[in-house]
Amino acid sequence: MNEGRVILCVFGVAALIMIGLPVSTIWMREKPVSPSEALEGELSRFFLQAEPGAAPAARDVPGIAQVFPKGLPDTAAFDKIAASGFTCATDANAATCFRSFDAANGCTSDWRVRLIFSENGTLWSSAAQRAAACAKQ
Repeated sequence: MNEGRVILCVFGVAALIMIGLPVSTIWMREKPVSPSEALEGELSRFFLQAEPGAAPAARDVPGIAQVFPKGLPDTAAFDKIAASGFTCATDANAATCFRSFDAANGCTSDWRVRLIFSENGTLWSSAAQRAAACAKQ
């Protein structure tokens, strides 16, 4: 009878671990940045201050090197991008990151950042573009 209780206790503990670990990782995971909080990120502030009232066609935004200086580690670059709510598409040594922002005046700004990394994982070059589309009234 004692062996049966020990086996039941062992299986009970194993079951608690198998159920508890996945549930705890779901509860403890980091929440995504909400769109309103993402405007406080360094990259979003750069776009908001860089060129108010961008033309409908895509236009280069100078000065992105202030946010992404050459030699910046890739982890730091992606932390800045995530804090501003951008979504990225990556390949072997580059990333193109996008974000759309609805302004209060009925216009939508589309922001794009292109980052190229060197083989050692540091930033080699960066470029930014901004476009705006306004609904006709």
